[in-house]
Parts: sequence; C-alpha cells; structure tokens
Amino acid sequence: MISIYSYPYLVDFFFSKYDERWKDNGFISIKDLPNKIIDQDILSLMEETKQELKKESPRTVWKKMDSHRKIVSNKIKVEDKNLNFPIKSYVGNYNVDICYIFATKYGSIPHRNSQLWHHDSVGRRLKMFFVLEDDPYPSLNIEKNSGVNRFFNPILNKSQRENHNPKNNIQKIKMFKENAYLIDTNFMHHGSKHIKDFIRVAFVVEISNKLKNFSRGKIGIRKEV
Repeated sequence: MISIYSYPYLVDFFFSKYDERWKDNGFISIKDLPNKIIDQDILSLMEETKQELKKESPRTVWKKMDSHRKIVSNKIKVEDKNLNFPIKSYVGNYNVDICYIFATKYGSIPHRNSQLWHHDSVGRRLKMFFVLEDDPYPSLNIEKNSGVNRFFNPILNKSQRENHNPKNNIQKIKMFKENAYLIDTNFMHHGSKHIKDFIRVAFVVEISNKLKNFSRGKIGIRKEV
C-alpha cells in the first residue's frame, strides 16, 4: 500500500544509485577512518560514559553531540570525496542528521526494541559506528540481501519484528576500534544480546538524503520500551 511512509523509497529510486559494495551484506568497514574523524573530546566523553555505566544496572545511554555535528559532517564529506566512499553515490546529496554517544551495559535478557529484527523504515540511511574498544563478540547482525526498496510495504509492525526469522542468511559483525563501520539500516538488522554486565560504547553518525528531512522517521536518541 502506498502512503506517506513510501516517500523515502521514492527518493531512493530517483536520487540514489545502486552500488555493488552494498549488494550482499548491507555494510562496509573503512580502516583508519576513526583517526581522521574522532577527536579527543569525543574519545574523552566515550570513556567517561563507560565509567558511568560501570556503576549502574543494565541500561542504554544516549548523549547527543550537536556541537560536533557540523565538524564531523565536514570531515566525512572530505573523506567521502578523497577516498571515494560510496556515501553520496548511494544515498544522494546527504546530511549528517545527528551524532551521539551510544553506550549499553547489557543485562541477561534483551532490553531494547533494536535487539529485535527491524529496518528503520526510511529507505537508505547510513549509520556510521566508531567503537571505543574492540568487540569481543559480534555487536550487530544483518540479514544479507534484504536491502530492497519497500515502496509498497514501508513499515514493520511489532509482530513482524518479533516473528522475523532469516535462518542462516545472517552477517555477524564484530566492530574494531581501528575501523569505521557504515551500516545501511534499510537492511534487516538487530543489535546483539552480549553477556551480562558487558559494556559497549560507540560514537554514531546518522546520514540520509537531504530530501528525507521531513519524513526520515526517528533519528538518534529515542525512548526504548
């Protein structure tokens, strides 16, 4: 069914291009990019957030970093141009929508909606992850070959998320601090469970086509239930 929620997929159809680098897995990793994007202020806040979570029960912390958005955006666009990242070709003329610290202290059971299978319902939108420390366990699962245009079925309900079963067609991603990871959230994906009391801290940048500004859905910091 066509609705206002179909608009982002229309933008993708007319203003972005298919790129073989995204065809199967829905993500790419870029070595040494953190050294060019992450400054000491960001690193210090990531470490501070980790220390805060050590004293608390399992939960997720979001910290917006609006003051860094323009700086980070300019750095990414320079690297995109110089190193031929597949960002502009893949999503079109883009914005850095938001950047934030995203940190989780894991419990014995999942405690976030994002730990269920889902896509972000806005077509092609990239999340760029920089982690404070190497992941000892996979932190993200992506269903391969699931990044289709969802023009006629743009929204997933809770039942569809809970019952989705990709079986063996899963790419498990361990993130390492020397790399940046660009995830296409139009692919079906979910955050991993991890083990109790494990703490994971990341700096996240969300990127989408400028034409999606009024219909891009929830970005960045949101209430988890």
